[in-house]
Amino acid sequence: MVPTGHPTGSHLVTITEAGAGTKNAKFNLDVVARTLTVTPNPAAIGQSITISGSGFKKNGTISSISGSGGANLQAASTITIDSAGAWSHTTTMDTLEASAARVSDAYTVTATDNTSLVGTSSGFKRTARALTLSSSAAAPGVAVTVSVTGMTADNGEVVGTTASFTVTAAQGGAALTLAGTTAFPVGSDGSGTGTITIPLTAAVGTITLTATDNAAALNPTGAAGKGLATVNRIATANITVAAGTLTVEPASASTGKIVTVTGTAFPPNTTGSVLTFGGASGIPAGGFSADGNGAFSFTTEVPAANTGGSLTPGNKIVIATVGAITGTTTNFAIASPSIEITPAEAAPEDVVIITGTGFNALSAITTLTIGTASALPSPAPKAGRSGDVEATVEVPLLNPGSYTVVVTNAAGFTATGTFKAVAAKAPASSTTDNTEVVFAEVIANEDNLVRVWRFNNADQSWSFFDPRAAFADANTLIKTGAGHCLGLRLGRAILPRWDLVRRLEPDRP
Repeated sequence: MVPTGHPTGSHLVTITEAGAGTKNAKFNLDVVARTLTVTPNPAAIGQSITISGSGFKKNGTISSISGSGGANLQAASTITIDSAGAWSHTTTMDTLEASAARVSDAYTVTATDNTSLVGTSSGFKRTARALTLSSSAAAPGVAVTVSVTGMTADNGEVVGTTASFTVTAAQGGAALTLAGTTAFPVGSDGSGTGTITIPLTAAVGTITLTATDNAAALNPTGAAGKGLATVNRIATANITVAAGTLTVEPASASTGKIVTVTGTAFPPNTTGSVLTFGGASGIPAGGFSADGNGAFSFTTEVPAANTGGSLTPGNKIVIATVGAITGTTTNFAIASPSIEITPAEAAPEDVVIITGTGFNALSAITTLTIGTASALPSPAPKAGRSGDVEATVEVPLLNPGSYTVVVTNAAGFTATGTFKAVAAKAPASSTTDNTEVVFAEVIANEDNLVRVWRFNNADQSWSFFDPRAAFADANTLIKTGAGHCLGLRLGRAILPRWDLVRRLEPDRP
């Protein structure tokens, strides 16, 4: 017999005759390793496995097969070793595992033949017990796929009972009720898949999901060839319930203006209970709800302050709550008041229009100055419900230059702008003494005026006016007034002197 522990390989064996004889014999002996393999590798509790050995006693029998912890894995009374020292045996992975949550997946199978030759498996493990989720984060009401491995497979000990696992949930130490199906089948390899829905009552934070198999119901007696299931086995995984996301467009508006509020990752098909802008409720008249995907988008009016009037300018936190999930955004601001002056420059006594936005709603303007001069009209203009205001003002007497315009209404809502005062324009020169204007009626009467002459007695000069276009650049009698000595040539008749006098001196009787 080859000694236990003798190295494997080819060895020269020499036999020498005892005593005085001289006879001897030599031959090579190949020592092979004793191996033990288990398939499949890894394997789950209760799963069918095949144990194969080599290097055992030729034509012998296997007297025992055991697993870690002493579990009996010999399902048949007699296991025969062939003439090459090999054998194979099919059984089920033992269910003798005392802890609900496994500490280690390491597992050793040991086989002993009828000559006490022992073989031990190397590298064989139990299937890792694990619970995996299709997502690491989900909103309440969202479906999540759960998958398990390493659970107890049905070894056939109890007829009519099949392997399954059940999912439970807890948050902050308190149980959460999962709606719908929570128990799912376990396959012959100890794996299983199902779909659960995150409870609508789940709050922002971490939920612990626990998958528990039914090992104790599958193999409770420890019948011959099988181990005893003393506990159901579990695996756990965490999933995060995140806060909902919230946006407001436009990102800046004042009380009374319309904005669009959009949210995602909220409980689906659930009515919103809170929407506040800086602490003031902005829920629209018809309310709002998340759709089947946990999203919403609706328009609403930026609310007034809780104490009345407009919300004061500056960043405001917007909060929306649907079910147990709250979303917030700080990317929203109440717009500061602003004004626009049209026209941006004008002379004293001219009228300009000042339009403003973002003022305290339904409040009258208390101050309107251009520079240090008051330009507040009476009655004072009043802002509308959305903070818009318009004032028509007369520019006060100011020297030419740039001035700051200040508009203030109740609660200190103030806006400033820039205005430029210009010098008053000189009155436009009169055109009533233009020669063509004086004689316009005669010209219009079928071009009756042919030409007008004037003799200037002061400088003894002549000038003339001819209405025809060809003489436009040659005319020298541009102005005609009272006291001028004129000569006229008409096409059909001489203009009566008294009529000419009336035209030149309209105040004379």
